[in-house]
Amino acid sequence: MSQRRILVIGRGSLGSALISAASLPVDSVDLPEIDLAVRGQARDFLRRVEPDWVLHTAAIADVDFCEQHPNDAWAVNAEGTREVAEVCAALGARLLYTSSDSVFGKGEGPHSESDRPQPVNVYAETKLAGEDAVREVPGSIIVRLPWLVGGERPDFVSFCIDRLRSGEEVVAFTDYIGYILTYEDAARVIWALLADEGATGIFHLHRPPFLSRYEQAQAVARELGKLVDKPARVPRPTKMNLANSHGDHPAMRLLPSMEDTLRKLVRRAG
Repeated sequence: MSQRRILVIGRGSLGSALISAASLPVDSVDLPEIDLAVRGQARDFLRRVEPDWVLHTAAIADVDFCEQHPNDAWAVNAEGTREVAEVCAALGARLLYTSSDSVFGKGEGPHSESDRPQPVNVYAETKLAGEDAVREVPGSIIVRLPWLVGGERPDFVSFCIDRLRSGEEVVAFTDYIGYILTYEDAARVIWALLADEGATGIFHLHRPPFLSRYEQAQAVARELGKLVDKPARVPRPTKMNLANSHGDHPAMRLLPSMEDTLRKLVRRAG
């Protein structure tokens, strides 16, 4: 990807990790420079910058917020992504879009890249609509991400670490099963994927074995706290174990086991 102009849309935890892990200069943009909910802003910015590659990470990712504010979610995650995709196609720019494993809300899994998604909430519906728009861009890449952890915002793993170290109980799901990945590891895999000029299509950033949140809490501290089940407020997929048909790709070999990720996060917490 040398001598290419690369633009990262979104400076959240993943976008920031991508920028930090980049081995070459990248441009980036986020609010207030462009608002994906305002038609024309992304188009005008992309036409000025004329990137060769766009890494689109921006989204409203709060599942409960999306359920309560569906118009906002559709405006940013679906229509905003469609505008980015249309401009990339017009400019001849390649586009990588970060989607979510939550587009598979039904069925047992493991879900392959070619399986038909069945979202069960507004967030997943809007991310799937974004995927549909991105597929129309020649040479595009769709990366379906697992639960990302280790960012600035608290997540389930950091919550477990804090509670268990304080001798408090942890309420966890036994039927909420999937894969976790740190933001920096996700960024490493994405950059390795982009290093392959022939890479295109859908990639699942998943690898077995998969753990429930209850099992994740057990891995953080086996016998500290009392772990019980708790239902979610908004419907969420319960088994997010995606198949990875690209497992032999060099980028996919960088995916760590969940045990390694949990061990790293506990050590990092000190």
